[in-house]
Amino acid sequence: MSLDLTHTALQIDHMSENIKNHRQTHINKIAKALDKIDSFDFKHHESRIENSLGMFNWNIPKISSGSFDKFNSSDFPKDYYVIATDGSHIDVDRHIPANCYLINIGSCILKYGNNSFATLNSIPKLYAEYDDLIITDRENKNKSVLVRGAILSAKRMLEELKSLTNLVKEINSGIPILALMDGSLIMLDLIGQTHPEFVKRELVQNGFAECLDELYEISRQKKLLLASYISLPKSSEVVNSLRVSNCSFSEIHCDLNCSKIAPGDRSCDEVSNEIIDREVFSKYLNTGERSGTFQIDIDLVNDYYLDNKIHYFYLNTGEEIARVEIPKWVVEREDLLRLTHTLILNQCKLGHGYPVSLIEAHEQAVVTSSDRNHFAQMVEAALDEHGMSTYTSEKNLSKRLRWV
Repeated sequence: MSLDLTHTALQIDHMSENIKNHRQTHINKIAKALDKIDSFDFKHHESRIENSLGMFNWNIPKISSGSFDKFNSSDFPKDYYVIATDGSHIDVDRHIPANCYLINIGSCILKYGNNSFATLNSIPKLYAEYDDLIITDRENKNKSVLVRGAILSAKRMLEELKSLTNLVKEINSGIPILALMDGSLIMLDLIGQTHPEFVKRELVQNGFAECLDELYEISRQKKLLLASYISLPKSSEVVNSLRVSNCSFSEIHCDLNCSKIAPGDRSCDEVSNEIIDREVFSKYLNTGERSGTFQIDIDLVNDYYLDNKIHYFYLNTGEEIARVEIPKWVVEREDLLRLTHTLILNQCKLGHGYPVSLIEAHEQAVVTSSDRNHFAQMVEAALDEHGMSTYTSEKNLSKRLRWV
């Protein structure tokens, strides 16, 4: 039976009316947040954070004195490269008779200026060996986890960065190279306590961070920029940082001071509750402008990224407010930071609102529902050809058959 939305129609109408009624309150909070940014006192903020002794419960970035400055783009070079990678995967499926998964990495190389060209590619890889299907603790071989779900997503992200690194190494040129990824430079799938420490060490410290180290070494020889692009970001770390200056208590201790105060009634909620960063920066930044940089301050990065601290800025592309994440070594070189801003903004113009290189890489990487079904059929056919019986669950079989 298909979804019957008749009973939901009134609920949707009520939801829309409720959103409309709260709209003005929402707008007022954004205006107050902008006022706080205009009067932001960096030294006062820094002092209050230090005195909170870790009792501030909100995830906030490390803010510098120039974080709320605004910057225009500069002229982009005549000759440069943009390299982008993206990935998709087919997870381990208990309904097919083989333990395996597939990662498909799409890539795009765009050369601008003299002798311009474009190279698009897609490289699928099947993982079916025992060592591919698990991650084992190097210090205790009795501990292991299966590679699937969130862990597979993290592994795919690592493969995207490995592919990007290899493509950068293949370019022997002194002209600028923008290496671009879709989404975050943070392995968000591994945040939380559900994943063992050895998994984070293997995928992040011994994997992702090592690639970042390698790219940094390349950047010392080439004019290399590394960034990731987040479209329609939902983060609120910057807005949460405004809670610090709006806290009415002399000492910040969220659990002690506000545990019995309902959300929305706390003094800090006046500038932050239920609003997100992009809503504030959409009013703060003019088209083409970016903010200063903020440093991500979370345990996963602090514990496993080694020296590869990750920063970000917000960018008004003219179509949206994007979040651009960059490693420390890009932030530390003003020329690289300016060029990153300029080239990404131009990529968005060429892509009518979204980086054209990422559009092309995504098209190469995408795995459709038809692809997934065809993949499962190929696995079954190959097993049959080798004389091995195949099977599937009755649940999966029922989905394939249409009963009359």
